[in-house]
Amino acid sequence: MNQTAEETQYCFYILRCSDQEFYYGSSSDLAQSLFDHAFGAVEETCDRRPLELVYFEETSSLASALNLRVKFISGEISKEIRDKILELFSKDQCQELNARAQLVFALSLL
Repeated sequence: MNQTAEETQYCFYILRCSDQEFYYGSSSDLAQSLFDHAFGAVEETCDRRPLELVYFEETSSLASALNLRVKFISGEISKEIRDKILELFSKDQCQELNARAQLVFALSLL
């Protein structure tokens, strides 16, 4: 069943890269985005794998997700606030998605 524009759930997400830097993304399909990153299909992260999803937040619109991304990239949201958000965020919410992404990464090396 296809989702309509009104039903689509967007999200903002943060990945910790193997170089310990962060990648900030937005998507209408988080699982597919993680697959793309893990498989090396995203230029900005293909040489920084493996990656770990450390935060995600659902938003009501793509504009909201993009706005969060811009705020983190630009530094409008400081590193100190980012670190506090990551500290308080439940890692359990990322665990299953990370396991899938790690499997895809391992398969991409074959």
